[in-house]
Amino acid sequence: MSSAAAARTCADHRPRVTYDTNSHFGVLTQMHGSVWPRVLPHCLLNILNVSAIIYLDRKYDIDLSYSDKGHSFMSMIVSFLIVTRSNIAYSRFMESRSYLSTVMRSCRELMQYAVTFTRYDTSETAKKYRITLARKTIVLLRSVVSVLQFPSRGEHSWKNPILRDDEAQALIDAVGEEDNVRAPMILAMFLRTSIASHIEYLMTPMHVNRELRLYSFVSDFVSGYHGLTKLIDTQFPFPLAQMTRTFVFIWVYSLPWVLYNDEIKTPSLIMIVFFITYAFVGLECVSIELDDPYGNDANDFDVLGLAYVVFQDIQICIYDVDGKEQAEKLDQFFVFGDTDDMTEHSIISEKSQRSIQNGSISLPGPAHYRRQSSDVGDKLSSIMQSGKYHVDSKSRKGVVFGTDDGNQLSGEKYGNERHPLLP
Repeated sequence: MSSAAAARTCADHRPRVTYDTNSHFGVLTQMHGSVWPRVLPHCLLNILNVSAIIYLDRKYDIDLSYSDKGHSFMSMIVSFLIVTRSNIAYSRFMESRSYLSTVMRSCRELMQYAVTFTRYDTSETAKKYRITLARKTIVLLRSVVSVLQFPSRGEHSWKNPILRDDEAQALIDAVGEEDNVRAPMILAMFLRTSIASHIEYLMTPMHVNRELRLYSFVSDFVSGYHGLTKLIDTQFPFPLAQMTRTFVFIWVYSLPWVLYNDEIKTPSLIMIVFFITYAFVGLECVSIELDDPYGNDANDFDVLGLAYVVFQDIQICIYDVDGKEQAEKLDQFFVFGDTDDMTEHSIISEKSQRSIQNGSISLPGPAHYRRQSSDVGDKLSSIMQSGKYHVDSKSRKGVVFGTDDGNQLSGEKYGNERHPLLP
């Protein structure tokens, strides 16, 4: 990887919000990542509320204040709801980061162990085996990034800039254009198949315990990914969020009516209302920001930056065992910028686009994949277009859309070529 790309990678993986905990002034005045921009309008609106109460009382002798007894009792409910809401949001935030760490760690360790187990095999086929595992691992991790950032960026897995034309088309055939969440599961299956092909590529096949060790990292990856999708699909309980926000806004915006009854001087009243509004509404805004840690907010996870650091670590593994020439084959994956900036030609070739438009390649529609979960086996087989996922007992090669012999693809769909996502 070029030095410029390496520098860009290191810069991109830094947290989006950084601050010096030893600088009190810096923490108090920093606006990047602060909740002030979202809370300040509420603070100013409540100051206008105070001004209206004072004006009506002094100009028209209309007193809107009332006793603070009911408001004091209500403050306990508000405090309980907002603390509970903040704790749950923060727990989900940290749980998401834990699952993300599991996904990243499993990719690193998979390649480190694969390189360690095969480093004394310097044959060309062994090099091909290692570079294939590296590429499949990178593609798998990049697809997870697409899934996590889909709500904010609308990035589909098959539109990844690091996918080849044939890979993008194969992914569309397997899961469709709309089923973004299932793409990493299909790619994980392909990665397992690539691991199993060591018996064909290595001079001395790996011991079964070492092979199982590599499979365990893929299992860890899948487990972490399932955890991420669990948190994405299971939102914060709506009734609790609704109750919290209702009580907070009613309590905060009725606060000036209560405090005005205490005959507090106007400057003190304005200051108290301003900062109490900042505290309570600010905590709710923090919880809202923590609810979606994969978006574009300053405090969200820099998922793509973290993934690129993993890509670089994988490239280092290949460089260590096979040298610079093999490692440079992975440079194509260090593509920066949003997928939206990529041209359609870089995602699917003009030939493939014309084939799709002319109807010579039929793409299954979204409804084709929306069946009941109890019919998983039939759904997968229908997605595979009546092909079979076959593992040959001798070569242990897995083939999707394959024929019964497990060595070549269905002539109806791919001629005599191997599936593009398999080694």
